Amino acid sequence: MDEYDLKILNILKENARTPLSEIAKMVGLSRQTVKSRIEKLEKEGVIRKYTIEIAKDLENEVVLVVEEDDVKKILEAERVAEVLRVASNKFLVRLKAENLEEVREVVKSWKILDSYIVFEKWKKDEDVISVVSFRCDYCGKKLVDKPIVYKYHNRVYFLCCKTCLEEFKKLV
Repeated sequence: MDEYDLKILNILKENARTPLSEIAKMVGLSRQTVKSRIEKLEKEGVIRKYTIEIAKDLENEVVLVVEEDDVKKILEAERVAEVLRVASNKFLVRLKAENLEEVREVVKSWKILDSYIVFEKWKKDEDVISVVSFRCDYCGKKLVDKPIVYKYHNRVYFLCCKTCLEEFKKLV
């Protein structure tokens, strides 16, 4: 990897949709050379994927009822947006996550009593904001109701119905 590759990577990090012709002008190479270099970086695994960054207010949200003696353990977790004590050792925890894998990682050591996916939210004097895009871990169906939470081997799975839960249990 040379200085041209590094320049190309920096441009793509800023905006993965930058046209090849524009990258070529910025680094002083031909369009075809830039294309070849990007393909080489992809083949070598330097570039693994092109992605987007979602505005924080549009990330998926999950609300969990968690039993925990030490609120600090909850507050220290990444992706926790808000914690409300509802009983001596029970908390409502609002998580923001890009996908269910992030939720799983955060909650794997928590005792979850209940869970809800936030489908829409309102702010005073604003229109509704749709936020959900989670899917069932068995069938892939978009979760549109309260998910079934299933813990297995320190992982948390979200399923849309009892049938998917039973079929999923057969797989694991």
